[in-house]
Amino acid sequence: MSLLVELDVTPTASDSMGRPNLLKMVTTILKSILDAAALRLISHSQKRCLLFASAYIKYVNSILHTPNQHHSNSRMKLGDSKLTSLYLKSSFSYVAKLLNWFLTDPHLSHLLVAASYLASDLLDLFSFLEPSLGSRHTSWFAPTAKPWLPDLILALGSRWIKDEEPDKLVHEEADKGRECPMWIQTLASLELAEIDLLNNQEVKEESESSSFSSGGHSLFKKLVGMVVELLRKGDPKIRWAIGAFFMSWLECGLARKDCGLVLGLVRFVYVKVMGCGDGCCVEDHGMMVGCMKEILSIIDEALQDSGVGQEGKKKLQTANAMLESVCMLHA
Repeated sequence: MSLLVELDVTPTASDSMGRPNLLKMVTTILKSILDAAALRLISHSQKRCLLFASAYIKYVNSILHTPNQHHSNSRMKLGDSKLTSLYLKSSFSYVAKLLNWFLTDPHLSHLLVAASYLASDLLDLFSFLEPSLGSRHTSWFAPTAKPWLPDLILALGSRWIKDEEPDKLVHEEADKGRECPMWIQTLASLELAEIDLLNNQEVKEESESSSFSSGGHSLFKKLVGMVVELLRKGDPKIRWAIGAFFMSWLECGLARKDCGLVLGLVRFVYVKVMGCGDGCCVEDHGMMVGCMKEILSIIDEALQDSGVGQEGKKKLQTANAMLESVCMLHA
């Protein structure tokens, strides 16, 4: 497809073209891809379309995460923020519609891995927007994103929903070597901050677990709340699939000895996704037990690792207790 040209989006190129102009150009291309998809003119380029959309969102995330060094503060200049926000609103909707198209076409099930990666890229965008552009220029994002959250949920859990053995972790070859997405790290940090608040700990110095508890992520927390509400009201199998998705990233945290990531994700699954609390789970979560047992065995190994410090082991023990409480109900 001729629209899928190679774009030079290096910092030098984007600065010389002008960041808003580049975003405007790519947004126009995304709209053209959607128009072509509606006319079924991209039957031989579906994967390229997904990869193009994913590469674009990754680029946007990179400029939001690493603002222009020439700017006097950590946020973009006001003019850039306004234009960037305008084009991001349109391009997000176009990419989300493209994702919806892939999810609803039964002939494109072979692209579920790529669709899952694209959904994760969009969620990274959620976590970068407000810290970079400020709440004033991102208030539009929650109402714009809300209609597409079910598609993001389905895309993230699609590999587990279709799996013939739903009680096992899915290990895709393409997942090997992938870094943990920023939105997952942000989510885990927010959970750790909640633990601090629940324990009535007054954190006087900024730390990894509490740095997200103050400002800068209210939009992300609002969107996560919407996702949790959808999961609670939705099909239990989809809820399980999302739980398994997060469980799959626990291996990444354990591999790099990031015990905070492990505890944060386990707590999110345990409290928010599964609705457990005070040591009790009111629903049947038997489908998740298989993957939980896999994680428990890996945590047990980590607890024996001399390279994990005492604080890290405390976090792993807390996560271990949550997982065991569910497994014991289905023993």
